[in-house]
Amino acid sequence: MSSTARPLNRVPQLDGIRGFAVAAVVFVHLSPMLEFSAGKSLLNIALYHIFHVGWLGVDIFFVLSGFLITGIILKSRHKPNFWTVFYARRGFRILPAFFAVLAATVFVAHFFAAEAKVSSSFILAAVFFMANWTIVTSTESPLLGHLWSLAIEEQFYFLWPHAAKRLSNSTLLKFALSLAVACELLRIVLVVLHINAYVIYKITPTRTDGLSIGAALAIGIALPSAHRFLADYWRRIAVSAATLLVIAFLVLRAGLFEFNPWSQVMAIPAVAVLTAMLIFGAMESTLPAGLAWFFSLPFMTYLGRRSYALYLIHVPVLVTVEASRRNGRLHRLPPGGAVNSLLMILAVAVCLALTEISWKLIESPAQILGHRWVRNKEGGNRANLSEEEAITQLANQNRLRQ
Repeated sequence: MSSTARPLNRVPQLDGIRGFAVAAVVFVHLSPMLEFSAGKSLLNIALYHIFHVGWLGVDIFFVLSGFLITGIILKSRHKPNFWTVFYARRGFRILPAFFAVLAATVFVAHFFAAEAKVSSSFILAAVFFMANWTIVTSTESPLLGHLWSLAIEEQFYFLWPHAAKRLSNSTLLKFALSLAVACELLRIVLVVLHINAYVIYKITPTRTDGLSIGAALAIGIALPSAHRFLADYWRRIAVSAATLLVIAFLVLRAGLFEFNPWSQVMAIPAVAVLTAMLIFGAMESTLPAGLAWFFSLPFMTYLGRRSYALYLIHVPVLVTVEASRRNGRLHRLPPGGAVNSLLMILAVAVCLALTEISWKLIESPAQILGHRWVRNKEGGNRANLSEEEAITQLANQNRLRQ
């Protein structure tokens, strides 16, 4: 992004929601460390179950991504240089940090942790954003297994702009909602057929409902009738989705685990819809005061703005620490909650430090370069918007409606 001041207002709650999502994902990858505590206290078991619900943070990311990127597409889809600018912006935003983390992880694994193999087939799949399909071929890498979600996003955005460019908003809204419903139905069918839960969890056809719901929200905000409906009913829909999530948690005996296929069936749609409604409330400045305060906390917005790098970085670090605690040098440390808590805090601190380095040295310079490249491509025309510009324009339009 350019450092030039802009008269647009950010929506801090969206950064906060994204920060909450990445924190949830970090917690789920911290949960294995709880297994090393001496004994199985009720507190330890409770924390393990709570931490593990964090896998649903990925679905929050999907909804946010579908919403933000579709907002960009709707604003710039009819411009003659749409394809060049859209994919250039995606490239400048995604690729620098992605390749830096991929290269660093492969290098460290090869020279310092030979047991943590990263196969050439997985690297090839990751480079072409097909890492989620390695679950089918059993060629996943523990150090980089989280790249599956990024692969799904990029596959979605390879195809979705083609539909968005050709369909009217009303038809596109129906298409997005149909995709979400079809995704959930397919998930149920595969569960009934006893397909491996991890396969269901990671393949593209069963993981596009969050992206589709986020896209539908961006389209709905642009349609007056859909916008009025959401303005009248978003709170009721949010409460209903939250209630379904609680029911799922209770029915499954506080075991909302990603490897439980019925957790996926019950929890993913509820979280996706709840997230969409929270995004709408943030855009309309009508979130309940407590939620607005929480999502506007400086630490939450800080995490949100750096969530991409933190997501990329945290898994290699935490998996390495967990493996060392299990069989390596950290195994020599005494067992117990105090030691493990200290290890978790230190591991998270390392992740945050590396994230800040990525933000300062890789992501920010790449985004500035990308912004300048687009400006030069357009000859100063600002018709094609960045993510931040598109979303703040939507927010400003909504405030004018009010």
